[in-house]
Amino acid sequence: MRVTVVIPVLNEEAELPEVIAHVRRGAVPGSVEIVVVDGGSSDRTVQTARRLADRTLELSRSGRAY
Repeated sequence: MRVTVVIPVLNEEAELPEVIAHVRRGAVPGSVEIVVVDGGSSDRTVQTARRLADRTLELSRSGRAY
């Protein structure tokens, strides 16, 4: 079984590496896919996500929750 973990982010460059590492540590190798969804960060969150996550999606701010 493969599980997808979706991590929504906004300006989380500093925290993202540890969050992804924590998810990977708790999973059987190859059993988890990590998808980071960025909501328009102004720091290097997207570059960090591209390096560490399995997939990275970039969206513009929609006017909700910011």
